[in-house]
Amino acid sequence: MSRVLLRPFKKFTVLWCLVLVTTTHTWIMWAALVLVLLHLTRAAYRVLKISFFSGGWFGEFEKIIHKNVDEWATKLHSVTRESPPSPELKNLWTTVKGWEGAIRFVQNESLVSKWALLLGSIFFGSVYVYFAFLFSFAYYGMARVATLHTLNWLNFLVMSLFMPFFVSALPPNAAIRFLAGVQCIFILAIGIGSIVKYLRRRIRSLSLIAKAINSRLSDEILQEKKLILQEKFSAPTAPQSGQNPQQ
Repeated sequence: MSRVLLRPFKKFTVLWCLVLVTTTHTWIMWAALVLVLLHLTRAAYRVLKISFFSGGWFGEFEKIIHKNVDEWATKLHSVTRESPPSPELKNLWTTVKGWEGAIRFVQNESLVSKWALLLGSIFFGSVYVYFAFLFSFAYYGMARVATLHTLNWLNFLVMSLFMPFFVSALPPNAAIRFLAGVQCIFILAIGIGSIVKYLRRRIRSLSLIAKAINSRLSDEILQEKKLILQEKFSAPTAPQSGQNPQQ
């Protein structure tokens, strides 16, 4: 019951931000400000955890991959030329082909590094804008409870987007300046360089996993089994123009 009652306070971050901007009741303003700061802290913790402390999760992911490869290898070993072309065998053939394509892609470190840079930039940009959005409401809420009405929310949003360049433009309030310092430290902690380095470390790990899987699937017996599946499920080559199909 308590979990259900507390759910509105744990969720609806943007809604609480809007309440903080629009309410005229002092106690609601304080409550909304506290909730926005708590939501901001929780979101920052999750991002930092994903970026720097996800080794355990990646280890579990690696175990799942190896487990699936073991299962596919076992199924491949059971394939014979007399095996009927069942949907299960076709699904196995499709899965093996897909993984072989993924392995070839991951082993191309130059291409994967470029994708890591692109994905890291997109991730950092999205996180940066989202947190600038949340911090702007926190700044505005602090200014409201301190009865500093010199700036509206849009001004705080612009300053938050270009932090730390606009730190000096913030109102001379200790709490607001302290929060600005926290935002600057957070931006440095999840900087694009750190994210890209993190992704590259994971890519190197994936590359090692891919090499191990490729070595496993390159086994001579498994190669013969894959040829059998290829004969069963690969589309026949269309006859060239001008040739008699009966020949």
